[in-house]
Amino acid sequence: MKQATQAIYENGVFRPLGKIDLAENSRVDLSFQQTEENDGPRRKLPLELQELIGSISPEDCDIMEKAIEEAFEQIDLDAWK
Repeated sequence: MKQATQAIYENGVFRPLGKIDLAENSRVDLSFQQTEENDGPRRKLPLELQELIGSISPEDCDIMEKAIEEAFEQIDLDAWK
């Protein structure tokens, strides 16, 4: 099974930042790519975003949907030519 997550390397150990579906003491093959430091907020991984499902009220969803629709109505399609 192949999984991906971000991790922090500290004190000689990789500490995952997302949920890992793996039994304790399982042996894995590990490859990694160093992430560039960023002063902005860390992007959430899909599994982390699942925790947010249902956390926004229906009223807030309606407000967000209306704002998105209004913003898209302002797009000038001729500007893309």
